[in-house]
Amino acid sequence: MRHVIDLCQEGLYRPDIATLDCGSLNFGDGNRAYVSTPNYLRQGAGICKDLGVKPELEVFDTGNLWFVRQMVKEGCSPPVTDPIVHGHSLRCSRRRGASAGDGQHSAENCNWGTFAISRMQMPWVAQAVLLGAMCASTGGQSLFEQGVYASNAQLVEKARTIIEAMGARVLTAAQAREKLQLR
Repeated sequence: MRHVIDLCQEGLYRPDIATLDCGSLNFGDGNRAYVSTPNYLRQGAGICKDLGVKPELEVFDTGNLWFVRQMVKEGCSPPVTDPIVHGHSLRCSRRRGASAGDGQHSAENCNWGTFAISRMQMPWVAQAVLLGAMCASTGGQSLFEQGVYASNAQLVEKARTIIEAMGARVLTAAQAREKLQLR
């Protein structure tokens, strides 16, 4: 959370949203891991609250979702979203009676969204529309077509095309800010 604190104290930029990854995970096949303990998440949510920054609680499995619900019960202000993050294979575990892709997973009073990465990113945009979720197009090292990496602008445009072709609409920045209750 140091980067969020520094940005807020600097005064030039104040993020509206800060991501808290709600579970520990491994990166690739190397020896790198990201560790996110319940106490770290509670502390991060408290920092967000103190700074006036809304938390975005990222859910990688249903155990993470259980913890998001617990944090909301404990008084964490309802997060902007609790996005379900799908990886390359889009496998969803079924524990505690819900899967990460069945639309019944969101914590109460939370907007929820979902996204996937790599080759399944655009098919998952369509799935998000079908589930009634907010969807995101992620930049980074996402493949566009035929092994070519895409810019964020290209990914957003392609996602917009899919969303509108399905009869849904893309929110304007002002509409998104209102829906997410950002200042």
